[in-house]
Amino acid sequence: MDTTKPLIAILITSWMLHACAEKTITAQPHDAQQDTFQDVDFNDTVPANACGDGICFENETSLTCPTDCQSTCGDGQCNGDEDTVNCVPDCGTFCGDTVCNGTENSVMCVTDCGSNCGDGACNGTESTANCVSDCGALCGDGQCNGDENTVTCTDDCGTFCGDGDCAPSEVDAPCPADCGATCGDGTCSVGENTVDCPGDCGSA
Repeated sequence: MDTTKPLIAILITSWMLHACAEKTITAQPHDAQQDTFQDVDFNDTVPANACGDGICFENETSLTCPTDCQSTCGDGQCNGDEDTVNCVPDCGTFCGDTVCNGTENSVMCVTDCGSNCGDGACNGTESTANCVSDCGALCGDGQCNGDENTVTCTDDCGTFCGDGDCAPSEVDAPCPADCGATCGDGTCSVGENTVDCPGDCGSA
């Protein structure tokens, strides 16, 4: 009986089992190590003392790192909750923000600062009636002001017997001082007498 073939088969089978076992043993450490590196995300880490770590370090300011450091009025950067209302040094002024600050005044920003009679600007609620110094005078606005008088503007100033101007109303209510004497006006004025105007002065 030939026992060579069974012996060869046993040796081949034993060698294959050994090779497979060796391959399995050497592969496990490699796979485990590979999985360990794949699970690490190096982008998730933040270097110490870096902007964005939530801590405001000495080398950081609201200008260089607003994420970590709160804004401070006066640092030259308009950020955070700063605006033209609460921090003019950083944010400047804005006409229309309801606050009169910075370089704003009643002339350049009446919206925020309101009007001021006497500042040389006729704006806001000013008019010829309530602020002649800024707006000038206007005959017919109901106010006798500025250079208006009973002679130049009877609409606003009315009439005055003796002002040298014979207004229409003074003809109906005689004013010889302004309009001169008129015989028949019922007033015996200067220049009239019983001879020249008996109707006004009576008879002799």
